[in-house]
Amino acid sequence: MIEPISTMPEGTFGFRVRGDIAGDDFTRVVLPPLRQAVADGERLRVLVAGFRTDVELGVRHRTAWERVAVVSDIGWVLQATKLFAWMMPGEIRTFAEDQLEGAMAWVAA
Repeated sequence: MIEPISTMPEGTFGFRVRGDIAGDDFTRVVLPPLRQAVADGERLRVLVAGFRTDVELGVRHRTAWERVAVVSDIGWVLQATKLFAWMMPGEIRTFAEDQLEGAMAWVAA
């Protein structure tokens, strides 16, 4: 689940990840306040706490990761993935949204 952190300083947003993330957690909990802030002309300052399970899976099982494809049309996501790929386990490649089929084929190859 993702829940807001109510004790965040003024002008900031905080979210804590606990346990499993439900399919609608992000759209139900995270997106509404961030979209409202942008609509109000505010800049976003966001803290996300948690992800212990994800970290454990990556650290304790580094050799299990073979390939990860990141598919997005958000430029900074693709650039950040490329920049930090050396830190991530396995082989990582980025693909634009219109390359989804190619990303699926690469992951399966």
